[in-house]
Amino acid sequence: MAGLEITLPSFVLRAANLSIMGSGQGSVTAAGIVAELPSLAQEIASGALAVDAVPVPLGQVEQVWNAPVTPGRRIVLAPMSVE
Repeated sequence: MAGLEITLPSFVLRAANLSIMGSGQGSVTAAGIVAELPSLAQEIASGALAVDAVPVPLGQVEQVWNAPVTPGRRIVLAPMSVE
């Protein structure tokens, strides 16, 4: 989770063509997200975009909510039991 503020040295802004944009909820419209889903699914299915997902049953959300995760891995809460 991002904090409320950022400290950014001014030389970073002067030294590079830098763009800062949000990536959280509200930074893109729902329609924009839905429009990208087919191409994202295609990239994942083709193997061009690797997703290292760790499926966890939704009933275990409390156990994994603050658990450390290996960098690059993502916990995915599944609505049913995961075998």
